[in-house]
Amino acid sequence: MIPRHQDFLYSTGQVMIRRLTADDEEEFIKSAVESIAFHRPWVVVPRSSDSFYRYMDRFKNSDDEAIAVCAGDGDPIVGFINLTAVVRGPYQRAVVGYWVFSKFSRMGYMTRAFPLVYKFAFQDLGLHRLEADIQPGNTRSLRLAKRVGFRREGYSPNFIKIGGDWRDHVRLAITSEMADKFLQ
Repeated sequence: MIPRHQDFLYSTGQVMIRRLTADDEEEFIKSAVESIAFHRPWVVVPRSSDSFYRYMDRFKNSDDEAIAVCAGDGDPIVGFINLTAVVRGPYQRAVVGYWVFSKFSRMGYMTRAFPLVYKFAFQDLGLHRLEADIQPGNTRSLRLAKRVGFRREGYSPNFIKIGGDWRDHVRLAITSEMADKFLQ
């Protein structure tokens, strides 16, 4: 397992990424509750203390990362980017998931955050590939993935169970070489 880095990761001045912590519970839940309609039906975001801590437990004792995307120098939290299902050895890959809270949608925070995530994932963590699985009707998420350099690699019917239903997903990926143009 890669040793944990500091909570603060990277900043551009307009956007900052850092690790999600237990101290974020109140702000996270408040913004998640305000964003229920915005996220439906694409994702179920933790909206209670119990679900927040179950979510946080997924990142203990693993290489997985929960990254808070923050405006400016760290306040407020505008969204999240997760690196999960990290596989080491010859793969050096992770699955990336992301969402923005509704009141910060279409403000460019997530677009500006991805180069910082690439720096963290590809340089600090030594990953080679990030994969994203997005429901075909989630056009906002698909546009963001394309804008930040992901390429479409396939389509998987009934791929992920969300909200009790098996959902089709478009599979996308970006490699460290592809991300280089975002790091300059």
